[in-house]
Order: sequence, then structure tokens, then C-alpha cells
Amino acid sequence: MVAASRTSLQGLRRLIKVLNTRPGGALQPRTSTPPGPRRYSLFRDEAFSDAATQSRRLQELNASGQHEAVIQMFEGGRLPFPEAALSEYVTALARTGRLDNTALMQTLQRGYAASLFGAGGAAPGALAGAAASASAVGSASNPLHMLQAEPGFWSQIWRTVRMLGLAFLLMAGVGAVMDDKGLGRGILNNPDLKPSLETTTRFADVKGVDEAKGELEEIVEYLKDPERFTALGGKLPKGVLLVGPPGTGKTMLARAIAGEAGVPFFYTSGSEFEEMFVGVGARRVRDLFAAAKKAAPCIVFIDEIDAIGGKRSPKDQQYMKMTLNQLLVELDGFKPSEGVIVVAATNFPQSLDKALVRPGRFDRHVTVPNPDIRGRQQILEAHARKVPMGGDVDLEVIARDTPGFSGADLANLLNVAALKAAKDGQSAVRMADLEFARDRILMGAERKSAQISDKVRRLTAYHEGGHALVALYTDGAAAVHKATVVPRGPALGMVSQLPDADSEVSVTRRQLLARLDVSMGGRCAEELIFGENDVTTGASSDLAAATKLARAMVTDYGFSARIGAVSIPFGEASEEAQAAIEAEVRALVTAAHQRAQRLLKDHEKELHVLAEALLREETLSGQQIKDILAKAGGKGRRRRALRLRVVDGPTGAYLNQRESGGTTMPEAIKVESRDRAGLWSAPGETPKYLTSKETIQSIDQSLNDVGLHLSRLQRERLEYRPLIPDILTGPHRIEEHEFRKASTDHDTIAGLFPNLCSGDLRLLRLVPREDCEDGTGKPLRIGVVLSGGQAPGGHNVIAGIFDYLEERHPGSVLLGFKDGPKGVMKNDFKTLHARELRFFRNQGGFHLICSGRDKIEKPEQLASAKQTCVSNELDGLVIIGGDDSNTNAALLAEYFLKEGVPTRVIGVPKTIDGDLKCADVPISFGFDTASKTYASLIGNIMTDAASAKKYYHFVRLMGRAASHVTLECALQTRPQVALISEEVRAKGLSLHAIASQIADVVAARAAIGKNYGVVLVPEGLIEFVHDVRGLIAELNELLAGAGVDPHDHDAVAARLAPPSRAVFASLSPAFKAMLLEERDPHGNVQVSHIETEKLLISLVRAELAARRAAGGAPVKFSAIPHFFGYEGRCALPTNFDASYCYALGAAAAALAGAGRTGYMATVAELQRPASRWRVGGTPLVSLMGLERRQGADKPVIIKALVDLRGPAFGALAAARDAWALGDCYRSPGPVQYAGSEYANVASMTLGLEVNGGRPVLLVSGELEGGY
Repeated sequence: MVAASRTSLQGLRRLIKVLNTRPGGALQPRTSTPPGPRRYSLFRDEAFSDAATQSRRLQELNASGQHEAVIQMFEGGRLPFPEAALSEYVTALARTGRLDNTALMQTLQRGYAASLFGAGGAAPGALAGAAASASAVGSASNPLHMLQAEPGFWSQIWRTVRMLGLAFLLMAGVGAVMDDKGLGRGILNNPDLKPSLETTTRFADVKGVDEAKGELEEIVEYLKDPERFTALGGKLPKGVLLVGPPGTGKTMLARAIAGEAGVPFFYTSGSEFEEMFVGVGARRVRDLFAAAKKAAPCIVFIDEIDAIGGKRSPKDQQYMKMTLNQLLVELDGFKPSEGVIVVAATNFPQSLDKALVRPGRFDRHVTVPNPDIRGRQQILEAHARKVPMGGDVDLEVIARDTPGFSGADLANLLNVAALKAAKDGQSAVRMADLEFARDRILMGAERKSAQISDKVRRLTAYHEGGHALVALYTDGAAAVHKATVVPRGPALGMVSQLPDADSEVSVTRRQLLARLDVSMGGRCAEELIFGENDVTTGASSDLAAATKLARAMVTDYGFSARIGAVSIPFGEASEEAQAAIEAEVRALVTAAHQRAQRLLKDHEKELHVLAEALLREETLSGQQIKDILAKAGGKGRRRRALRLRVVDGPTGAYLNQRESGGTTMPEAIKVESRDRAGLWSAPGETPKYLTSKETIQSIDQSLNDVGLHLSRLQRERLEYRPLIPDILTGPHRIEEHEFRKASTDHDTIAGLFPNLCSGDLRLLRLVPREDCEDGTGKPLRIGVVLSGGQAPGGHNVIAGIFDYLEERHPGSVLLGFKDGPKGVMKNDFKTLHARELRFFRNQGGFHLICSGRDKIEKPEQLASAKQTCVSNELDGLVIIGGDDSNTNAALLAEYFLKEGVPTRVIGVPKTIDGDLKCADVPISFGFDTASKTYASLIGNIMTDAASAKKYYHFVRLMGRAASHVTLECALQTRPQVALISEEVRAKGLSLHAIASQIADVVAARAAIGKNYGVVLVPEGLIEFVHDVRGLIAELNELLAGAGVDPHDHDAVAARLAPPSRAVFASLSPAFKAMLLEERDPHGNVQVSHIETEKLLISLVRAELAARRAAGGAPVKFSAIPHFFGYEGRCALPTNFDASYCYALGAAAAALAGAGRTGYMATVAELQRPASRWRVGGTPLVSLMGLERRQGADKPVIIKALVDLRGPAFGALAAARDAWALGDCYRSPGPVQYAGSEYANVASMTLGLEVNGGRPVLLVSGELEGGY
């Protein structure tokens, strides 16, 4: 039967194949008439005797279309030989469309037929059921629809419980096996913990941490003989915490303790206590300490204890801190006498829990820092014993060149060097190998394959040369070790420096400033050689380092006067404080940039030589650099600067400046006294308010009674460092240049000054000194006097004289004559000292010694001045004043020459009026500050006028005869009317004509609804009005004589010419008194006391009334008079005036020191940055002419009036028509001293006159957007 069934299966497969291969595909169902009952009944009850008969009868039924009969007979189980009927059954199924070939074949292949037709046969019903089940899989055309029965709720619960229980048992079993076999756990789980015995590591093996070793040596004594320390009641330490950065030898120190004491050493790390299951970590701690107690005395060392000893938080779950809690319990659980010392190490002590590090647990905290220079050398020497070293190796140099390296870093350095030497086939490590290793560790491998153009190499050479030169010539900078243009890592080159030992322990402010300068050296070299437009990004890391250092100086080190001696984390500061910090940082970096710029300009030749050498050699040592510069003519030493030291003088302690290595005068200040310090900071820097009493203190504490009243701004200005010409910072000499002669009447003037004019009158200039002398001369005794009205900056002139004498003529004495020329005649003076002078630097006013308007011109006055100068053995007398005061200086110089007095007389141009200037003197000091102060006030008034819209403001401005102040203020503020006295005279205008012009503007503005405006009136206008000028001239002649009572107006009028008499009669009694009764010491009308603005208001009002009476339109006119004069004379000087005055003072001292007399100090070429100003002197007589004074022609310095053909007046004339009707008001605001580029901008007039209309800046660059 098995064989038969197999044959049937094979036949069935063939049948299905035949059916599928017929044309049209598988056998298609036929439509037939259902079999009749008669025909079907022929076979229904027939008993088949054999399989052949059965097959034949079934074939007949299929042939006749009675397929259902075949199916019923087969499935009904009535066929005796079902295996023989299977093919006909399949045919019937196919004919009726019930055959699924794929399902049937799967059924047959799974052995259903074999099972059905096995031994013993099978019932047809079973076979039919099997066939039915075989066809129950469904087909694509006849899919089966199924419904899955879900298990019940309790079944699901039970299945879940079984799965979880099985998982738990598996995990617990695996964990137990791992814990028992030591898999996945630390050594501490072993109950039989065995410590190691340290027999090789000793304290002598640990280098570079001598202080830490000293503290730990006590632990060794405790372990060796604990009774000796506990006998007196002392308690041995339980724990020692080693704190320090990675690689400093903390583990080695712990082993050395055990090695020295000869006790067992248990080593583990905090990470080995990390736990997979709750309680495992705590058990490991218990196991460790149990083993330690058994082995006592011993050392337990836990490395990286912060892994388990971190700070706890209330939010932490209890199980998260079980290990730490257990450690705390164990530390408390043994007695000190048991001899167990726990040593732990961490890189982050601030992260440890306070309970862990308290006394009683970790009693000792030992800092293990990175080694200093000596320590690094010891470490290098220890490691070098195992490495053959070449004869050129200097480990001290390597130690100095590796600041910040740990012991591990140094070991790595020697290893890299040894590998390099081996690769090169050397028998020993050379110095070059060590340098290579150091550079590789710090900067990466050499980029030998980098394609670098010649242009980039050249730029890099100059960049690195700039760093090296600034480092060589800057006081406080570390020594240059080497410079290279070999690219490494991201860097194209590098300059390395060798700090001294002290700089790693404590760094001075000077050293930090030097670091800033060196950082900026590369950028400045690029700017100097290639121009600002070709500066590269190569200085990005330098700028980042400089900014970081400057921020640390401000926020961490207390080196900012504005912020104060406090520590303010930037992230915790307020917005205002952050803005102030950023401003201070910017000021420090900008000042460093300026210093580096000046230095490189001075050494530009050496920069070229050094850059070419770097291009040629690629790497130069510090000594090679010095040799190259020496051959190129460089000094090979730092530039000269000032050092301040405290000297006891006759009036107390004062600061005496001496030379020292430094950058520029007087940037590098070294205070040799323990209780005083200089106040100067670097050029352009925000002040520091610092003095030194071994601690930083506020200026209020140091200035005593003198400084307590000063405002914060005054204190800041005390410390402003004027920007000075470079020529004053190094050795120089006087050189004669162009010829000069008197501006008018030269022959007459020369006859009046025969001694001054005995030789050629030449312009003088300070030029660099080529010889090797340092430029210092013998001590001098110089007197200084302030003459005339006040002007901002006078104190800085005195400071410039003082500092120059201290630097160039050490031991000199400066005498300040009190109250002006009167002090010279009365021999009333005080010796000026640095301690007193420092309270007046950059301050307004003349109150240091005060001024006066007396004149030294009469014979007895000249004789008194001579006696004063001779008795005080003065080498020079500097007269600071305006045109009349400098005229007096020329007379005094001539008199001294005539009398054989050795005192040289030098003048300094001072006046806010701006009328003391010529080709050699571009501006007088004080003008810049005063005009800006007035312009600020005018701007405020203009804003008020535009707001109220009902007043005209008539503003009279100080300035005496000339209208320079009015012109500058008009350009700054743009008023409706700006009267210029020189124009009034040129046009021959009368008072009424001026009033009529102003009335025209008032009426025109009223027509467009504007009944407000601003009118600027120069102080000296009255002297230039056509009809009044003649009156004043007659009054001057009349009052110069005798017999005229100025109070008798009628008597005066009777002696005037008719035209003048008519003008005099038109004036009010008050104005008549102003013209007659008040005269200055020179006999001039006190024009500052004549209220011209009120006079013009009354005249304009009368003019408008007359026009209305004549039929004109009514005009509303309300006017307010103002006078601005004294508000600006003593203002805090601007940065321009402060720097200009300081340079003028130094120039005056230089002229006196050179033996010149009868000269005015000059600082010219102001369109250049201050560092490039030209310093010198011009003969006083070259400024002189004849002028009618007190009824006689006298030699005087001619006032420089407004040039009506000059660019400044041209700018006003071109714009004033638009200003008259429009509201073009411009408010310049208060004077700026810092924090804005406008702080270093000079007056608009100066820019128009000397710089083509471009702003004049103290520093190099352009002012974006103009004024």
C-alpha cells in the first residue's frame, strides 16, 4: 500500500501537470446539466469488484458531466478503492472550479496522501476529510476568512508571571556567577584581598613636588611609629587628599608613602566601585576596609575619588549614594591608632561632597601642582638618566620653555625626542630633538606637505619677526627663545619665549602688559609692512589670547581702575558691568596695539632684517636673533623708558624718574618704594587708580586730603596717558632748518631785538640721534610761569617739562613761579615734585601755581626778574601764555642776553582764542577744549529752542579780537546766524547794518512760522564794527594820555571826532562805561565785559519795530542773551589738548636743555598721528610786528585772525544760507574722553586747515562717517 500510494501521488502530480499544460492554462470548468437521478442511480448502489471497474465508472460520470456525483461518492466514503479514484476526484474538482493546484500540491507534499493510504488503508470519509482539509487553505480567488480566538484574562496574567519569573531567575543566576567568578566586578569583591608591598618607589623617585613630599613625609613617620605621636594625645590623620591636575604624580606619591614606610598598599580607583545592583558598591567598600584593617598598618589609595564622592543633592535617590554613605561610615569606623591611612586623589576637589573632605575624614589636603621651572628640570633629569643625551642638551632651557607641562607631559616629551633621534639614526638625543618634541606636543606635527606660497611665507616671517622684536624691546617681556616659520598644526609660525622662575609664581602688571604687546606684535608688523588692507587672519589666535588676558586683568586681577580692585566673573556681572568690562578690555588691547605699532616703526629696519633671516633660515634661536639685529645696527637691548623711584626732597617725598629697560616714556614704571607708585598707565588706556603699598588700594586712600575732593572723572583723567611723539621717547638732538623773519617790519623788529637777531633765525626741529649716546645731559634748574588767562592743558605743559627733565636730565629741579609773572619779579616760587604734580595731570585750570596778567617790561621789573633767575641759578625760564605773554618772553630773552644772564627763555603758545598760530604753530593749546565745551552748551540751547519754539538765543562767545571760537562753534552746531568779526570789518558793516541783517533772518523765519533761532556773536565783534572801531581807537589814544576822566562821559565825548562822537552818543550809559572804565593791563578794552549780545538784541528789536511802523508785517521776537567764556577756560582738557600740551612741555624743556633762547616751542604736522608729530621751536621774533599800544608803536606778536579766504570760513559761508531758514541744528554733546573714537578727534577748524577737511586724529586710522 505504501508503494501504491507513492504511485498514486506520482500519477496525481502528472495529472495536475497535464491539466496545467493544456491550451488555455489549467483545466477550465464546464457548464453542464446536472446529472439526472436515473443515470446517477445506476452507479449509486453498485458494488465495485475491483479498482479498474471503479475507475471506468467514475470516468464515465466525469465524461457525462456528472462531476458532483463523483465528488459525493468520493467524499461520502462509498468507494472501496479510493486511491484509484483520486485522479477522477481531482478531475471533478477541476471541472467544478474547486481545484487549487498550489494548495493540493502542498497537501500532497506534506504527506497527507501517504498518511491516508498507509498500511491498513483508510476510510473514504477520512480521505475525503483529508482532501477537504487540503483544499481548506483557500486561494487567491477563494480566500478563507479566519477569526483568531484570544486567550482569557487569567491566561494572560499567568503567562506574564511565568515570563517575568523566568527572566528574574536568569538574571540573578548570571549575576551570582559573575560576582562569584570575578567577572564584571573590581578586585575589591574578592574576600581574600591581598595588598601589594611597595619596595621600589621612594620619595627620591618623585620629582618636582617638593612641598607635597614634605607634607607627606609626616605620614610616613606616623606609620612607622604611631605610638610616638599618640602618646601626647595627638590623633593620627585618617585621610590625605591629593589635589592637582592630571599627570602631576599623585599616584606615585601615594606609592612612595607606602614604600618609605614599608607597609602594605591597597590600590583601587573610584570607578571600580560603580555598581550594577543596589548594594554591591557599598559591599565592595566594606570588603576593602575589612581587608585593610587586617593588614594594618597600611595605605589605602583610592584614585579618582570624585567618581564616588561627588556632592549629594536632595533630589538624589537614596540608593544612588549608598556607596558614598558606606565610605563615610568606614572612614569613621576605625580608630586612628589602627594605622590605616586612606589616601585619595582627585583632579576636581570642588566636586567632592563636603562631608567627605571635612576634618576627621580627610584631615590633610595636599596640593600637587604642575612643577615650576626647577621642578621641571628635576623631572627631566630623572627621566634623562634612562636616555642617552647629546652634549648640546640643556635641560634648564627645556624646563624654561615648557611652562604648564606636567610630569607626564615631560616624560612624553623625552619619549618623543628619543623616538625622533632613533628615527634619524642618532646615537643620542640632541637639543634639536627635544625642541622638536616640545613643538610637536604643543602644536602638532610639521606640515611638510603644505603648499605655502612665497607671499604667505614672507608675511609669516614679518608676523613672527614682529612678535620677536616687540618681545626683545619691551620691558617685562620674557626672553625670546626662538622664532620659526615652519608650519605646525594650524600655525604657520611661532615665537617661543623663556619666562623666568618668578613669572610662574606671581606676575606683575608690567609683565601682563608686555604679554599684550607681544601678542599684538605680529598684527602690527603686518599692518606696517603690507598695509591695513592686506592684514591677514593669522593673528586670530594672538587676538584671542590678548583678549582673554585683558579680560582676566579686568575681572580677575583687579587691574582696572574703572572696574576697581575686585573680582567679577563676567557671566555673573550685570549688563552695565559687562559693558564696562568690555570697554576696559578693548582699551587694554587697543593700547597694546598702539605701543607695538610705535615700537615696530622705530625698529622697522631691524624688522626687515629679521624677516629676511627667517625666510632664509626658517628657524632662529634667541641668540641668533640678537646677533642678527646687532649686525644690522640694533642696540640688542630694550628701549629706554622711565622708572619712577621715590626720593626724599626738601618738601617731602616725590617721584624721581630714572632710566630702565622699557618700551616708551614712561610706560614701564617700576616703583622702588614700598609705599608709593606712579599713576601713569599705558597710552590711551583706561586709568588704573592704583598706588602700591604692597597691596592695591583706591586713589582716595593714596591721595590723602588733596585727592579726596576729586570726582571720579577727575581721577580717571589723572591717569590718562598722553599720546606723545616718538621722537621724544629716544635719544635726539636739535637741528636747524628753514630761515625765519618777522612777519612785518622785520628790520625794525630786528633793531629792537639786536641780540636775538644777531644770527640767523631758523626753525628748529628735534631729530633722532645717530650716535650711541643715551641722550641724557647734566641736571638743569628750570623755572616755569603761567601768564595770562587760563586755558585747558596748562598743567600738562608743566608735566611734560617735568618728565622730560627727569628722563633726559636726571637730577634736575623744576621751580613753579606763583601767580604769574608777578611771582618771577617777587622770587615767589615752589619746587615742583612728582607727588604733588600727579594730582594735576590732565586737569583743567592753572591752580597748581596759578597765573596772572602782570607784565615784565619796565626796567625795574626786568631787573627783578634778572635777580630771581640769577639767585636761583636758573638754566631756563618757560613762559606759558598767549600773544602778549610770549611778546613779554621775547623782551625778557633779549634783556637777559644783553645783561649776560645765562637763563634761556622759552615760550609756549597758550590761548583758547585760537589767535596765536602761524605756519610753525598750527594751533594754540586750550582752543580745542574750550570750543568743544561751548559747542556742547550751544547744542543744548538749540535743542531747547527747537522744543519751545518761542525764543531767539543770542550767544556771545569768548575769543577776544579773533572769531576762531565762533567759527568753530558754528561749524559744530549750525546756527541761524554766526557773525564773524573779520568779515564785518572787511565789509565795513556798522552796528545798524548788522542788526538789519539779523532782522532779515528773523522776519524770513517768522514768515514760515518759526519764531525761534540761535545767533552766535564773537566776543571781539565790537572792535571790528566800522563805526565803533574808530571810536575805540580814539578812546585808546585819549585814555593813554593824561587829563581825561573816564567817568566823565560828556568830557570824553567833547574830545572825540564828530563821527565817533555820534556813535558814542547812540550808546547807552552802560555801554559807554564798558568802553571807558575797564582796561586790561596791556591797555586794551575789556571786550569780554562788553555785552554785545544785549546791544544787538536791543538794536534788532528796534529795527523790527521800525519796519512794522513803516507798514511791514508784525514779527514776534523774544530774545535771551548768553555769554560763554569762563565755562570753557578751565575745563578738563580733551585728549588732543592733553597730548598736545604734554608734547609742548617736553619741547620747551628740550629747547632749554639745548641752550636755545627766544624760541617758542612748537609741535607741528598735526594731521599725522600723535606718534609722528614734529617737535621743535620757532623764533619768537618771527611772529612779531609793530602795533599801536597805549599811544605808541610797540613790537608785539601779531594776532592771527580768521582768514576769510581759508577753508574753515569757506565751509561756513557755503552752508549758512541753508542754516538760516532751516533747522539744521547739530548737538555735539559733552566732551568725550574715552569709549568713543571721537575722543581722539581734534577740532573741525584744524581738520579743514591742515588735513584737507578730514578729521585730525591722535591715532592712525580714519573716522568713519566724518565728524
